[in-house]
Amino acid sequence: TISDADTGQSVTLTDEYYRLLLLYKAMANISASTAKAQNELLAALVNTGIAGFPRAAYVLEVDTMVIRWVFEDFLNDMQLLVFKAAGTLARGGGVGLELYAVDPARVFGFDGGDWQPFNQAPFAPDAALVIHRS
Repeated sequence: TISDADTGQSVTLTDEYYRLLLLYKAMANISASTAKAQNELLAALVNTGIAGFPRAAYVLEVDTMVIRWVFEDFLNDMQLLVFKAAGTLARGGGVGLELYAVDPARVFGFDGGDWQPFNQAPFAPDAALVIHRS
């Protein structure tokens, strides 16, 4: 059982999501907080097949002291709950965090990129920014 950071209510995780939480916490405890280490951590986590992540995920350094986790698909409520749980997102002290969940097929693109043309979708939907912590 973990606490939902948004509502404060306790939520019981299924076995699969509990394994995801345990695996992530174990990996986060033994990894550095560099972008390279975070990318390796996130790739290993997504590639395990636990919790059904269907597409790629990666970490970007987007600003001074800010990292962005990008999932190339929308996350379900349980996946979001695990990543929003207190202490589960490893990052250096004083480093801001953004977590984006974006389906590349539904955001703005360019000719030849197999993405949507003008007037079809926003650059990124408002709901794409899932977590923002300073």
